[in-house]
Amino acid sequence: MANNIIVASTSVPFAEYVRKNVEQLTRMEPIVLASDLEDLKEKIKRYQARLVFLESNFVDIATPYMMAVLKGKNKKVRFAIFSFEKVVSEEVERFYNLGAAGYLNYRDGLESCLKGYRKLLEGKDYFPNEVEETGASCHFADYRLGELKQQELTMQDRELICLMSRGKSAEEISGLLHLTYETVKNYKSRIYKKCGIKNSVQLLLFALYMGLIGSEEILKAAFGEGGELMTKGVYGDSEE
Repeated sequence: MANNIIVASTSVPFAEYVRKNVEQLTRMEPIVLASDLEDLKEKIKRYQARLVFLESNFVDIATPYMMAVLKGKNKKVRFAIFSFEKVVSEEVERFYNLGAAGYLNYRDGLESCLKGYRKLLEGKDYFPNEVEETGASCHFADYRLGELKQQELTMQDRELICLMSRGKSAEEISGLLHLTYETVKNYKSRIYKKCGIKNSVQLLLFALYMGLIGSEEILKAAFGEGGELMTKGVYGDSEE
């Protein structure tokens, strides 16, 4: 029988506790643990995981960027974040926007988490009610990367997204595509509006999630050919 549920945490006691809770609700479906990033990557691929329970501070912090890299082009795997810390609505929103299946917080109580696990195992989404009801999260439905495939992006849109995601400025893009600076700025605004994107970081995540660029290209844009961190002009929004 395939192992297709993974619990990822750098804390063995936390991982075992979550696995015990999930095992109560599964019907003889094996659950494996992952203790670090490389281990998790390998197991997602080996077991063709359908559901990954990822601790919010996994490898310091489980960022949307990390989740997008792990997901790659695997259409099957779904990620649900769990935490033992106080919930922060902005953090939940970031994962929701990227297409996470759920967010569970043990401070809400075990019964709440078990309810969430049941829904997630059934293929449904689960997020805390109090987070969905806050003003900071009221625009959840306006921007979710997993649903943006329905948007009709032109070939030019895709080309611009790729160039911007690689850290190219509007001035550099205008030279590459033989367009005026103002035309590039207008196209950029149009893309942001069409996709519901608000800044360059969200654009980067969108491009990564949609497979328009790879993680290697992002690292090259961020660190340059020499491997030194580039702090000026990369993924900034100063031009907007």
